[in-house]
Amino acid sequence: MNKDERTWPEPLQQTYAAWVNTVGEEGVRKDKLYIETSDQHRSSGHHFFVDCIGVLDTHRGNGYAKALLQYCFYLSNANPVSDGVALDTEAAKNVAFYQRLGYELKGESDIEGMQCWHFFKPNN
Repeated sequence: MNKDERTWPEPLQQTYAAWVNTVGEEGVRKDKLYIETSDQHRSSGHHFFVDCIGVLDTHRGNGYAKALLQYCFYLSNANPVSDGVALDTEAAKNVAFYQRLGYELKGESDIEGMQCWHFFKPNN
């Protein structure tokens, strides 16, 4: 059975339906475009993906994002089937930060006017 043939558990189906209701068909279309575009810059193997990370303005500069990303990398290294950690950013100011943490810039995309940088950090 491939991933498209699997059935989601009922609570997940309900959550997805609520999300579709919230973002609308245009939001779903843009999300699919983002996924298709981003996938072109990712490892084809198994990997961890940091979907979203944010730090409140009042807590920036305290190392929280760095600690979280280091822990994600630790989990990836400990996982026998993972080959690393992938993440994307839409903020140019984050590019140098991710590179300092060892993430390799794998590509850059313009997704209907949204600039996106794609990163990967292979396991040790």
